[in-house]
Amino acid sequence: MGAVFFTSCRKEEEEIPEPTPINQNISCSAITSPTLWTNVGDGVDYYVDCNISVSAKLTIEPGVVIHFKNNASITIESAGALVAVGTASSPIVLKGDSPLAGYWKGIYIKSNSPENELNYCTISHGGSASFDGNADYKANIRLKETAQLIIRNSIISRSGQDGIYIEGLNTASQNPLSLYSANQIIDNGRYPISCIAASIDALDGTLSSYSGNTNPYINVRGGRLYGDPIWENPGISFQIENTVFVGYSGNAATLNILPGCKLAFVSGTGLVCGDFGAQSGLVIEGTPSERIELTGKVETAGSWKGIAFFSNNPINSIKYTDIRFGGASSLSGNTAQKGNILVGLGSSPGYVSIANSTLSSSAAFGMYVTSWSTGMSEPTSVTYSENIIGDYFQEP
Repeated sequence: MGAVFFTSCRKEEEEIPEPTPINQNISCSAITSPTLWTNVGDGVDYYVDCNISVSAKLTIEPGVVIHFKNNASITIESAGALVAVGTASSPIVLKGDSPLAGYWKGIYIKSNSPENELNYCTISHGGSASFDGNADYKANIRLKETAQLIIRNSIISRSGQDGIYIEGLNTASQNPLSLYSANQIIDNGRYPISCIAASIDALDGTLSSYSGNTNPYINVRGGRLYGDPIWENPGISFQIENTVFVGYSGNAATLNILPGCKLAFVSGTGLVCGDFGAQSGLVIEGTPSERIELTGKVETAGSWKGIAFFSNNPINSIKYTDIRFGGASSLSGNTAQKGNILVGLGSSPGYVSIANSTLSSSAAFGMYVTSWSTGMSEPTSVTYSENIIGDYFQEP
């Protein structure tokens, strides 16, 4: 593998030598051949004062410290790869030359190389500006939806906006996180992570931590789920910013939401299982000690749409779950069919088994069941309260 080497000048050794920064400025030329950034000494190894475009493999050695000047950045292009693997005793550090949140742009990974990895890295002070002018896309790490990245044992902190921003529209289904484990996403200016729904499956529950962020949610910008995703409790809430579809247009999925999860839905959003004919499944099962909560971000009746079961998959289940503040509008298009839970769509029957749960503060019904959902009957172990139109309604 080729390497880029830098010359340096050190002070004369004193009687008690002190670590001296190496003060190497990285060239602004695009990296187009395999390149190694070596650990050349104590203190700051390299400075970056521009955007570096990487179209080959860039390897950063353990212990390397890189300072970025204002609005500087690294872009890993589609032909490039970033391998930054430190150790517990020699982490790799990428930070602003000034310790201010939002001082440099950050790292933008467009590549889908399986070699892309951040391990035992500390990345701080990014998110100064967007790489393409979209002010919503500011973060320490930005991932294209078709990229791939392993990120583990790393600290992502003090971004001017998000810790990690994963691209993707609310109709997207890609997940660029090929492995995510034991990270600290802390003290960022907006969300620790902003992503589409498909990326939640990659998260590792409470093995990672998310403290000190201005908005203490993992922001989920909607999306379509396929396969068998599992959502674990990360220790903070998921904020659902656009409707999440479990399966779509004949492509099925089964989503399991595990005990302790809390989903806070913003206005106009919901959770839909089996839209457009997908025979999908949705399992929301807490425990007596770790209940699941699905609620409006604003805790008033009708602050979100609710959950819709448009599939009659017998796996559909809700247990030890509290569902509140739904019923804003219909997920089926029929304005009468609204509640915290809607079962059925047109002539397509829906089904869900529900037990040991509460349905409360709906702007309409606690639970609304269409006439074609003949496998449904009113559940006996559900507690209803403060549902404005009624608790349980089944069309004749």
